[in-house]
Amino acid sequence: NVNSCTSSLPRKSGALEISQRFIENGFSIELLTINYRSRRQMDQMMYMGRIYIDPSTDAILGIDYRWQVVIPTAIKPLLFAFGMVIDEPIAQAKLRYQKIGDVYFPQHFRVQFKIHMKKKYMWAKNDDSNFFTEMIFNILDINTESPEKIEKEKRFDPENPMPEQVYNDENLSWKNINTLKPVGMKAKKVKW
Repeated sequence: NVNSCTSSLPRKSGALEISQRFIENGFSIELLTINYRSRRQMDQMMYMGRIYIDPSTDAILGIDYRWQVVIPTAIKPLLFAFGMVIDEPIAQAKLRYQKIGDVYFPQHFRVQFKIHMKKKYMWAKNDDSNFFTEMIFNILDINTESPEKIEKEKRFDPENPMPEQVYNDENLSWKNINTLKPVGMKAKKVKW
């Protein structure tokens, strides 16, 4: 029980922090927040984030996380030789859950990627580029009345490789997905 674990903790202690208010979609409730941060790099990345827990139900209502790609030291001289500067790329994500009956299901997932690059020239103006992309997934309908059972041979097994466990039962393809195409953008010649 979250309440019994945190009742003797101060409002802030190392990795735990009790939030005053959590406002999401116009609703405001008091939650426990657990802040975390990696102490060292894992797979060339540094991780940090926050987990939102409802103390009355012990349910996780949301997770915010962010990871920063650390450019390996061995790559930096190569980038310097080509006059390239890359700020540490950052990605962040937010996952929110919704309660249906007595069970919590994913409701909203948002991911953003940011990177800043600069190409330096000796006697010309530097090229500055900022890249930003964002993906938002909203789950609008969850079938809780008559869900289909997943066949035993198609259930996830952490011992097997992920690509062997992805099934396209609905025969979906990307041709049915709406796409946006940039209009009025001009290609710029890159000098090397």
